[in-house]
Amino acid sequence: MTPTLLSSPIIPDSKMILCQSESGMGEMPLRSFETALGEELEKVRRSLLGTVQSTTSEILAELASYYASRPSKQMRPRLVLLLAQATATNASPVSAKHLCLAEIVEMIHVASLLHDDVLDNAATRRGDLSAPARYGNKSTVLTGDFLLAKLMTLAVSLGNWEVAQEIPGMIGELIEGEIQQAEDAHDALKAASSLIQGTDYDALWAKYIHRIYLKTGTLFARSAKCSVLLHKDISGDMVISAYEYGRNLGIAFQVSEVALKTTP
Repeated sequence: MTPTLLSSPIIPDSKMILCQSESGMGEMPLRSFETALGEELEKVRRSLLGTVQSTTSEILAELASYYASRPSKQMRPRLVLLLAQATATNASPVSAKHLCLAEIVEMIHVASLLHDDVLDNAATRRGDLSAPARYGNKSTVLTGDFLLAKLMTLAVSLGNWEVAQEIPGMIGELIEGEIQQAEDAHDALKAASSLIQGTDYDALWAKYIHRIYLKTGTLFARSAKCSVLLHKDISGDMVISAYEYGRNLGIAFQVSEVALKTTP
């Protein structure tokens, strides 16, 4: 029986899936997105907080937990664990290494939020004071660096060279995305002043999607790939499929987030 999602997994209100069997199509309940893998995700959250607070500096521990302790959808660690289940060939698909990988990708996300809020001069994040507004730019940047150092240690502990190579790849592409965003902002100003001069909007759209991949899609794509790689004897086709699934999910997620923020 092969499940087919009725709606995108990024929509929390999805309640049903269609399942196809030899007897035809039928409906079955789908657990709410927020509660799927709740026990495993709570383990990831507790471990992450323990990792980021493992310092003798009280202010560093507090700042490192400032975003990490807030409620979130945990999209990236959830993707890691769900793919671990979907591609497993044994009865215990979510291993300790998968939990560690889920912690790593969430730490990358939190570090990127800290750095982004400094770069964007953000005063708030989701209704609360941003880390830079509360603790200052210097402390926020250093805390983001601290998280990156911590997660690299975790990456080595996975004992998988292919996965360990993907982690700096994620970080590097996130940085490329920030640089690309600055360049695109300059290009957008030029395009706005030449609307009637035949601007190539298809090219602008392609560039925008590539930037979204760098800023968001890469973390989804490489996290999905790493989750599959942690299984033994996985096929190359499965690795490629996981990467493409994560890439497309990440891009779709970011486009929908922008649409929700800009739609009245």
